Amino acid sequence: MAAVAAAATSACAADVQPVRTHVVEIRQFAFLPETVSVSPGDTIRWVNRDPVPHTATASNGSWDSGRLEAESEWVMVVGGAAAGDYVCAYHPNMKATVQAGR
Repeated sequence: MAAVAAAATSACAADVQPVRTHVVEIRQFAFLPETVSVSPGDTIRWVNRDPVPHTATASNGSWDSGRLEAESEWVMVVGGAAAGDYVCAYHPNMKATVQAGR
C-alpha cells in the first residue's frame, strides 16, 4: 500500500510545472515576443524600451498595465482570464497574444 501511495505522489509531483517568468520587451512599437505561452501562476514582465509611453491592455478588458513610461515595467501574475490578445491603448496597431499552455 505504501508503494502505491509513493507512486501516486511521484506521478503528481512530475505533473507540476515550475512557475516561470516571461519578459516581453516593447521596442520600435512592437511587443517582443509577439506571442507568450504561459500557465497559471507564471509571471509576465513587460518592459518599455521605447522613448514614448505604451500600455499592455487585454483586448477583452480583463487586465491593463496602465501607462508605461520609457524604461518602466509592469508585472502580471497569470490567472485564468489572462489568455488572449492584447494591444497598446495608445497605438492599437501594436498587437500581441498571451497563449494558454506551454
